[in-house]
Amino acid sequence: MSSNRSVEETAAEYAAGVLCGQASSDFEGEMRQNAKVRRLLSDWETRVTEFVGATASETLRSTRERAQTEGEQEWVTIAPGIVGRTLHYDHQVGSMVYIVRMEPGAKCPLASTGSPEECLLVSGDFSLEGVKLAAGDYYSTPKSVIHSGGSSEAGAILFIRARDE
Repeated sequence: MSSNRSVEETAAEYAAGVLCGQASSDFEGEMRQNAKVRRLLSDWETRVTEFVGATASETLRSTRERAQTEGEQEWVTIAPGIVGRTLHYDHQVGSMVYIVRMEPGAKCPLASTGSPEECLLVSGDFSLEGVKLAAGDYYSTPKSVIHSGGSSEAGAILFIRARDE
């Protein structure tokens, strides 16, 4: 596994469905050999399922499986140093789950409007509205997370759930 990320961050990224290629294969090998890694993954899968919901969690599993055969899916540029992709849209409840990658030093744009959103920080750091989040932290805001001027010093991966208004 990559030496510049913790095992917990790697487990979180695997559970989020964004770890692919050799990094994913290395993690799977470590998981087969190490019960602690399997527990970390189980804990992260539980967090992710609680955050995104069971239906979206199934979508993530299939995305992770596709990434193994097709490679990483394309990410859309949101702002300089920030890319994202939609993972799931639930028409019945009017919510969308998407994932965002922020490069070190990236800053979210400011917007005066946006729907209520919640975020789960998968890895890295993220500061928003005077609150500094660490991996595993949850935050809810009455307007768009990604358009609220938040920033990351070291880079970050976030799950974001947006609700239609």
